[in-house]
Amino acid sequence: FIQHLMNMINDKKSNPIYAAKLLSNLAIESKIKQCFNNKTELMKLISIIKSSVINEQTRTVILSLLTNLCSEKTIRSYVIEQTELLQILIKDFEQTDNEHQLNLLGLFINLTNEKSTVLESIHKQLCELILTKLRNSSHQQRIFTLLGNIAMHYEQAVGILIQHNIVSWISQALQQNANEEKIRAAVRLLALCTQGNEQAQQAVANDKKLLSLIYEQLITSQHSLLIGNASLVFGHVIIHSSVRIFLKENSGIEKTIGQMLKLVEESWLSKVARKNVAIFITKLVKADERFLEEFRKQHGTEILHSALKDVEL
Repeated sequence: FIQHLMNMINDKKSNPIYAAKLLSNLAIESKIKQCFNNKTELMKLISIIKSSVINEQTRTVILSLLTNLCSEKTIRSYVIEQTELLQILIKDFEQTDNEHQLNLLGLFINLTNEKSTVLESIHKQLCELILTKLRNSSHQQRIFTLLGNIAMHYEQAVGILIQHNIVSWISQALQQNANEEKIRAAVRLLALCTQGNEQAQQAVANDKKLLSLIYEQLITSQHSLLIGNASLVFGHVIIHSSVRIFLKENSGIEKTIGQMLKLVEESWLSKVARKNVAIFITKLVKADERFLEEFRKQHGTEILHSALKDVEL
């Protein structure tokens, strides 16, 4: 049956888009993915994508099919090795079609799930293309997720992102009716950018609106990953006095310490998130004597010790 669908996609006389849509929906299932562990079938699919004969609508659906297949590590590894295909896909980012961009971003998110020497050679090209061509794209959540994957695996990528004012872009994006998925992707990217880059840290520290948005997520979100990454961002930038002034003016010293100590005790919060909150608290009280005094007043050491007894520090 899979072979029959592949033949239909490859047949110029038939209407391949319906076969491609059906196969794309089926490709979520692991049994279907196994059929494409056969490199012959996978190469057929790749050759179709590389072909200039198929129409753009069919090509867009086939990108969705390949995205679903690339959640399988064996298939993903093989696709990453196809350097000619990768260059074609990168060039495809210049397409303005909305669905085409969406599927292309989804595919590259799957391809960049892990570090690869092949992708290392194109990460700069990929970053710069996204940052110049897709600034006005409506798919910001996927863009931030993809850039986060790249920043996680390739150290030089952060420098490229900062050169293109990624902090300012994120700040603007989060002020425009951002849903939680976009916020999660953006805050993760900020955590990666501010981890060791002083320019990124300074840019975040100087942006009160961005600090306010991130802090609000830190104290209101029910999502461990978002809380953990928001804590990392604040931990990375707390060395700047402007961030400590923001906390004093925004919540006040007593309330800030109380909120963070309450958060670190939440049983539903993941161990990693609780650890990140604790790191933020530790850096905060180390950087400012007044926060340290309040931390002691609220028995912070005892609370941290109790809350983190099951967490490997």
